[in-house]
Amino acid sequence: MISAGFENKEHTDAVFLDVQKAFDRVWLNGLIYKLITHNTPPPLIKLITSFLLNRKFSVRVNATLSKLRQIQAGVPQGAKLSPALFSIFINDIPQKHNTTLCIYADDTAILSKNKNTRYITSALNKHIQKLECWFHKWKIAINTSKAEAVLFTRNL
Repeated sequence: MISAGFENKEHTDAVFLDVQKAFDRVWLNGLIYKLITHNTPPPLIKLITSFLLNRKFSVRVNATLSKLRQIQAGVPQGAKLSPALFSIFINDIPQKHNTTLCIYADDTAILSKNKNTRYITSALNKHIQKLECWFHKWKIAINTSKAEAVLFTRNL
């Protein structure tokens, strides 16, 4: 998209977002809801629910071991199923016709290209506003300290 913008003498602006602790903060009830609404077979939902819910942890500091606590959110780190479950969880992320959304794991880029930079800024702002509502609904936090906006242009 960036090179196509260069070829067409267009500016491309990108906003890069990082989902904060993406796998650790997946809202489990929200994920199960999405599995149900995607017509996942009930036996598979039961298996995944068993895999995700009622997990417990404790912490050891020197010789002291804490009480067992229940894990409230997240998919297990390192489990082969976790990336697929995270993908299902974010699969309905809002798209807009005048922007392009690129997602790799927990990194998200929103791009827009046009000859008019005001158009690009407006398109990106509208998409970000839509994403903010979606992130809030699904209890996803963005790491704002890692957010970046970059303008790609041949014009200096």
